[in-house]
Amino acid sequence: KECFIEALNDNKALLRKRLKTYHLKLKQIKLGNAASTPVVIAYIDNRVDESLVFDVEQRLKKANLNTVLDFGSLADFLDTDIKTFFTAVGHTERPDTFASKLLEGRVGVMVEGTPFALYTPFLFSDNFSAADDYDNKPFYSSFVRILRYLSFVLSLFLPGLYVAVGTYHQEVIPATLLYIVATSEATTPLPLMLEAIVIHLMYEIMREAGLRLPLSLRSQQFRHIRFISFMKALPFCALCLFLSADSRAFTD
Repeated sequence: KECFIEALNDNKALLRKRLKTYHLKLKQIKLGNAASTPVVIAYIDNRVDESLVFDVEQRLKKANLNTVLDFGSLADFLDTDIKTFFTAVGHTERPDTFASKLLEGRVGVMVEGTPFALYTPFLFSDNFSAADDYDNKPFYSSFVRILRYLSFVLSLFLPGLYVAVGTYHQEVIPATLLYIVATSEATTPLPLMLEAIVIHLMYEIMREAGLRLPLSLRSQQFRHIRFISFMKALPFCALCLFLSADSRAFTD
């Protein structure tokens, strides 16, 4: 498997290997007041908007940095001026993904000393696409991508729906499931709203710990914690399944 490394010249060679065309342009500049760092602006001249290339180059040259240690130092300067929760700058360490973004008319930035390459603009739909989608048939790839969008919507609205139904609209819950939810709520010293927030925080803590902790510390006990959290969330999962089945029956 090929991927970018810390050496900028090797990264340029990997990109040239993927894109054997004279339309590929690699413009190298140096950034940093105390220690200059080579930075390459990559684009395909017959596909990109020249104003976008000029804007990216001007933003990089206006970056008043002592030195560029990582790609994240430049991401803020390339980001959009619109106030939003979503970034307009993506990054990847795969040369094939980076080459495909350049073929779509985007502008890439490679930095010496980092195995990641930046590209802009980064669209919201890029969060739900993967390079492996193009290895399968269109029907299956489209189904998986729609499933990602559906999962995103469910993750946004289902926790709030769970709190609203469990707090104010208990009549829509079946009696058996209502007993389980009531028993779980009675043994929990927190309100339903705060309980949902704590579950989200605990899951994020466990996910971050699973990413950052050394492999030797990820013991069987950590798996037990996840199992216990899953068992505590079973009433919520059952409610979600009931609501989805009820919504399908309503639409049918």
